[in-house]
Amino acid sequence: MFNLKLKNQLNLFIAMVYYYVAHNSVSKCSNDFSSYYSIGLSSYPQELVILALAVAFDVLTKHNVAVSDYYRGPISIITDRSISVNALPINVKSYIAGQFESIWKQKHTTYENPIKRQLRLELNSIDSRHNSDLVCEMFDIVYNRDRNPYFDIMGL
Repeated sequence: MFNLKLKNQLNLFIAMVYYYVAHNSVSKCSNDFSSYYSIGLSSYPQELVILALAVAFDVLTKHNVAVSDYYRGPISIITDRSISVNALPINVKSYIAGQFESIWKQKHTTYENPIKRQLRLELNSIDSRHNSDLVCEMFDIVYNRDRNPYFDIMGL
């Protein structure tokens, strides 16, 4: 993603979504999870990670692709770096929580649902460095056919 040198926030977000979609098919685990949480773009807002994962889950589900169990471990690591769902409006929070819940219900796993863990551990603490408005704006763009030029391609 670094080599793409994307400047437009939506294009960067879409690239991030498909980065997570593509990594669902990685079949063997390495000891280095840095490829999951270190995107290589210092300007990329970490608060969008949780929304990018939720949209990636939505894309995978709509294309009838199951989320691999291997993928669930690194998801927990990168979710911890993102914004607290408690900082988001109820519609965005329920969308994200619903996507994670549906993925975690697909198959029995030893990995805890990262949203449930986040809610359990944070107890409504909100990191002031994260911009909830950015997450809400990106959510509105991605699911608006008129504002998202990739809407049909994504199958949303």
